[in-house]
Amino acid sequence: MPVDVVNFIVSDRNPYNERLYGGADRRYRMRPGTIDDALDALASSASNLFHLHWEERILVEQPERDAAAAAMAAFEQRLDAFVGRGGRLVWTVHNALPHEPRHLDLFFALRRRLAGQASLILVHHEAAAEALAGQCAIDRSKLVLLPHPAYFGAYEPEADTLSIEPDWQATRLLTVGMLRAYKGLDLLAEAARLAPDIGIDVMGEPGPRFFEEMQPLLDGAPSIAVSPRRVEDGDLPALIRRARGLVLPYRSLLSSGVALLAMTFGRPIVAPDVRQLRDILPLAARRFLYKPHNAGSLAARMRELVTLEADEQRQLRSDLQRAAMRYHPERVGARLFDLLDAVRR
Repeated sequence: MPVDVVNFIVSDRNPYNERLYGGADRRYRMRPGTIDDALDALASSASNLFHLHWEERILVEQPERDAAAAAMAAFEQRLDAFVGRGGRLVWTVHNALPHEPRHLDLFFALRRRLAGQASLILVHHEAAAEALAGQCAIDRSKLVLLPHPAYFGAYEPEADTLSIEPDWQATRLLTVGMLRAYKGLDLLAEAARLAPDIGIDVMGEPGPRFFEEMQPLLDGAPSIAVSPRRVEDGDLPALIRRARGLVLPYRSLLSSGVALLAMTFGRPIVAPDVRQLRDILPLAARRFLYKPHNAGSLAARMRELVTLEADEQRQLRSDLQRAAMRYHPERVGARLFDLLDAVRR
């Protein structure tokens, strides 16, 4: 009988949690829920595990600071009760800062509390451990590296992902995902003006202030076609295969699910040259990493990618998918389950 692990927060628009817990090993089962659900499970002896993700959502969904502080206090009170009764907090650090930088003093205070209460702190890359250590005191013995999983089986059968070839003649590039300020769409617009011959599709659900702040910048680059709407899961594989590659013009990142998504489908990425990406990419794919915050370097790497010959593309696809296999969700999930075994004791 699998042990339930209450996961908070679980987004119905992101298959991350399902991939992490969805392998053939059924020792643990992901259950979406809140700290109250974790307390109930603990009281009934069903489970003593609570897995926390994207903790900033506790705060940033409250526009007013007083409401955010009250939400945080209520969460911390319940968390203290959970841990005090023998519960185990597993905390995955996804971001250095909230996507929407609101109530940062509360955010750092919450992280200090979590660092003290957690039995296990998971990070996707050593850079996340360093970022967290700069924000609060942490017991290094709690820190464990657990890579972000790839997306095999998330949007279509894995066999299709490995066998269906992309359009080798495609020249357009793709930026996909939630359209937020930190993703560097202003830098992308500047690079597009430097390389007006390169077509770029920007697709995804618009984040806060997208239409007021980012849409005008993108409209100023005629080679960019913007579709500000959510991409349905079933449409994503074909969309990625129709692109020469993906562009990630990010201002900052600790890890990137979009990078693992591109690698899963064997599509190269143009992205900032940071070790979080350099460490997961095969050697041949690192040539498309640009100098961070440099529009000229971004434009040059985009141009280099669209001029790649078909034979080079085929080899690159093979290299990328082989690298993505190192982060297969079955493999990452098995490592997580071993860690949960140790935490439950």
